[in-house]
Amino acid sequence: LGEPANTNGLRAHRAAYSFSHLRWRRALGPAEEFQIGYYRNEERAQEESQVYLPPFFPVVPVDYNRTSVRDNFDFQHLFAPSAQTRLAWGVELRSDRIRSQRFFYVSGTEKQELARLFGNLEWRPHPKLTLNGGAMIERYLGRHAKLAPRLFANWHVAPGHTVRAGSTVAYRAPSLFEEKADMRFYSDGYSGTLLQVFWIGQPAIRPERIHANELGYVGQFKTWEAVLDLRIFREKITDFAQDVAVAPPPGVLFARSNSFINSDLPVRFSGFEWHYKARPLKGAQLVAGHASVTARSELGGGSLARQTPKHTTTLTWIQDWSSRWSGTLTAIRYGTYQWGSGSLPVPGYTAFDARLAYRFGTAARPAEIALVLLNQGRRHEEYVFNDIAATGNPVPRLVFLTARFGI
Repeated sequence: LGEPANTNGLRAHRAAYSFSHLRWRRALGPAEEFQIGYYRNEERAQEESQVYLPPFFPVVPVDYNRTSVRDNFDFQHLFAPSAQTRLAWGVELRSDRIRSQRFFYVSGTEKQELARLFGNLEWRPHPKLTLNGGAMIERYLGRHAKLAPRLFANWHVAPGHTVRAGSTVAYRAPSLFEEKADMRFYSDGYSGTLLQVFWIGQPAIRPERIHANELGYVGQFKTWEAVLDLRIFREKITDFAQDVAVAPPPGVLFARSNSFINSDLPVRFSGFEWHYKARPLKGAQLVAGHASVTARSELGGGSLARQTPKHTTTLTWIQDWSSRWSGTLTAIRYGTYQWGSGSLPVPGYTAFDARLAYRFGTAARPAEIALVLLNQGRRHEEYVFNDIAATGNPVPRLVFLTARFGI
């Protein structure tokens, strides 16, 4: 697309994913049970290309090969201390490991460990009123513990109709990349002339804090067995992690490096959203939703606020014709948005997706083959660089087959 160096060119991406999950549940009575769970996610990705920097470096091999593993263990205890209350508490332990010479040049492998203790109490002081209060204490390896409380009230105004109000606090811990990145590019891959140190992690970066308040309504209707969920919300993010240009290490050929800092400027989101789900016909589901969001922040001269589409609408029809055949049609409408600096506004567009699936096999070993169509309809762009605005970069229409087999 007019970039001779090919620094972000087309390349093959090969990935293998594996997932395993175990859960043990023991019911001690109608109102008490224990749960113990464990899951493991693993990704192995191979992504290689070449960058052209003549005359001194005609071909520079580049790869983003990586292996990531997550192990997660949890324990939960649910019981009813009284006729009006229910209590759930538990612990969670998580370990993340990423091995990538490109992302972490010196160490090659980095890890992140998390421990959580959580509890939630449900109290019904009145037949129409339910209160939920809880808190979570989480601590990442090498960091101070954080307390995240939550409080919600649900008022059942009539059978099938409930209004709610609540407030929550949550934290987003820095990723391993934000904290420990050391992304270097050498003329011979991982040796030779040091061309650039593109990303430098920031070990002192703090977790982002998210405080959210909301009002909501849930209605259940006999017509089509429909459920309508409305939500008005206001959120504030402090210590927002943003990427910034920093001075590169000495001896680098291309003097452009990036790192991460916590912004002193808050980021605020406000808006409303609704979700509707119904069964208008036998074997059919209708799912619709809409979100209207306003983002406010002085970060980047207000560029962050422009990155959020002000309006997003979805409409999905799911049809099961038989125990073997099913289909899905989805339409999504996005409002105008702009991806940060160095890009132009993306006009609003509508995307259409479809899926036709055939299930076979047995209950013990289910299997499925599906035809998937993505980004159908009018061609559109999702990201517009200033440099390619004249030629455009429309998202391709995709058609592919998927197959799943139970083992």
